[in-house]
Formats: sequence, structure tokens, C-alpha cells
Amino acid sequence: MSNLQPHVLERLAHWYKSPLLFVNECFEWKKGTSPTPQQIEGLTGFAKNKRMSIRSGHGTGKSTLSAWISLNFISTRPYSKVVVTAPTNRQLYDIYWAELAKWFRRSKLQDEFVQQKDKFFHKSAPKDWWIRLVSPQARATKDEQAETLAGFHGDHLLIICDEASGIADPVFIPLEGALTQEDNKVMLLGNPTKNHGYFYDTHFHRDISKKWHHLHWDSRESPIVTKEMVDYFETKYGIDSNVFAIRIVGNPPTDDQNALISLAWARQCLGNESEVAEDEPLYLGVDVARYGEDTSVILPRRGLKIYPWDTHRNLNTIDLGGHINQVYGEMEARGISIDEIGVGAGVTDWLMKHGNLRTFGINVSSKS
Repeated sequence: MSNLQPHVLERLAHWYKSPLLFVNECFEWKKGTSPTPQQIEGLTGFAKNKRMSIRSGHGTGKSTLSAWISLNFISTRPYSKVVVTAPTNRQLYDIYWAELAKWFRRSKLQDEFVQQKDKFFHKSAPKDWWIRLVSPQARATKDEQAETLAGFHGDHLLIICDEASGIADPVFIPLEGALTQEDNKVMLLGNPTKNHGYFYDTHFHRDISKKWHHLHWDSRESPIVTKEMVDYFETKYGIDSNVFAIRIVGNPPTDDQNALISLAWARQCLGNESEVAEDEPLYLGVDVARYGEDTSVILPRRGLKIYPWDTHRNLNTIDLGGHINQVYGEMEARGISIDEIGVGAGVTDWLMKHGNLRTFGINVSSKS
């Protein structure tokens, strides 16, 4: 890095250890401005952790943090690589790339690096020392989406997934395989728009979340988010709405607005002990899959008490019907409720044809 001024070179070792110090010293700051407490939390967390995931409301400075950390990583590690992906090209170019350009112009790094329309690289090694944007194809197959982050390796590698909740899960498949070296890192950021998926699991999965340094930024606690914006969302959508939870609080949706039984209600039931009368009849609930990755489920219920359920994969309708009949007889069930959409209709018909007249087809797409 011979082009850097001597006093900048002297600071590189300190900036490597402290991205916060880098941000305070490497950029020209407007009077009265500085990183927010939430951004400071992100900068210090990044320095200490290999995997970091941030779920956040609107306007908290996530894109700014991404730009800061990108510039910190690329400038303090020789021949480093930063890969940035997002659900759309707009997110990558109009938001992240524009934010990177803004802070690069205000940095002390312009003698060393070059930012062009779609390239950012070190002047001495443009093919080996860079920041690169990669966008998954929305209409691609799962296998094609999984290739988005495939093939990236290096001693110093950072992968940033912006608006991670909107990135298809197959894109994340090669992610862990890329983190093979000591100084390989990944950072996920975004509004938690879904209550399932890879990004969701980094915060809420019982086991997976333990492997991640996960942060939660509530817009109401950010000094750069106006009270007027928060009040507007509260007035328009309601404080208990999914929109307010996602866009302001930085929490995932509690349920599908059209669901009969919300996910939040289901979660409240987990671990609860229910006593049922001995003469309470037992029923089976069946969700039917066929071939592929999905599983068929046969779930026994007596009153409010759920018993251990069976799962089956890659069964045709006749074989699954046989398993259901077997469980029905062994548990002396009084009836069967089956999701009859698609292949479930065939299982329903098969059971009724073979004498199980207490089989009820349930169309879960109908309005409650």
C-alpha cells in the first residue's frame, strides 16, 4: 500500500482490530455527526465474530454500516475480497453501491483504490483485490440460485447479504463452504420480512442462532429515525400489525394476515401441558406430500393434547394411505382430517374407498 500517506499506513493495524476506530478516523465527518449506538454495536460485533446477522427496522443505517465494513475490510487486508449480494439489482446498485461511493469519497483511501460504475478494486491488483456485486436470478432454479455465492474463496473474504430475508434460501447453500479460512466472514442484514428461512433461523432457531452473533435494531431506538415516521406507521398500520413489526420494530411477522390459526398462537402452545379426559376421542390430522423434499405428516390429537407424530417422505398416495390406516387402527382413532388440496384428495378418496368413512377432507385454502 505504498500510495497511502505514512500516517494512514501507521493506522492500518489499529483499523484492522477496530472497525469503529477506522470509521471515526478514516472518514471526513460533518459537524455534529457520528455513528449511532446501533451502528457502533455492529462495528464492534463485526470485529469479534465470524458470523453476524442484523435484523432491523427502517432507517437505522444498515446500508451505511455495510459500506463502512466493506471499506474497512478491503483496506486493512492485502488482496482481500468482498462479495455483496441482495435480492435485486436495485438494492445492490441504487442503495449499497451508492452508499459505498458516498463514503469512499469522504475517505482517506482514494489514492489506493478505484470505484467505477460496477467495479471497486485496488490499483495494484484489480483482479485479486476487490469488492464485487452478485445478484441471484429471481427466475432461476434452486440449483442455479445456489451458484450465486459458489466459487468464492480467499485468505481474506467477506460476504455481505443485504436485505437477507428476501434472498432465496438456496443462495445460502454454498455460504458455509466459503468460510473455510480464519479471516473469512459473513454479515447478513435486513428487515425480517418472513418468519422462516435462513435469515430468520440466524436469530430464532434454537441451535443455529447460537452460531451467530445476532443483533436487533428497533427503529424507535435509533437517533436517525424521526418520531414522525414511527408515529405515521403506528397510525396507518397499527402497533400490533405485521407492517409495524417488520418496518419499525425489526421483528418478523407474527402470522399470515389471512391465516385461521396464526403462527404466534401456535408458538404460544409449544411446551404447554394439557390434561384431557380418558374418554376424549383421538383424531388424526394428515398433511400430504408426495415426492421431493416435503414430508407427509400423520399427527394424533386428543382434545388439546398433541402426541408424537409420524413423518414420511417419497410415498405414493396408496402407500401413505396404508400407513394412515395402520396408525388409525393401532391408536383406535375416531376420525381423520386430511388436507385434500392436490395429492391429498387422492389419499382422502383412497381411504374412503377402503372403508374408512370417518375421513374428512379439509380444504385449507378456503376462507375460514
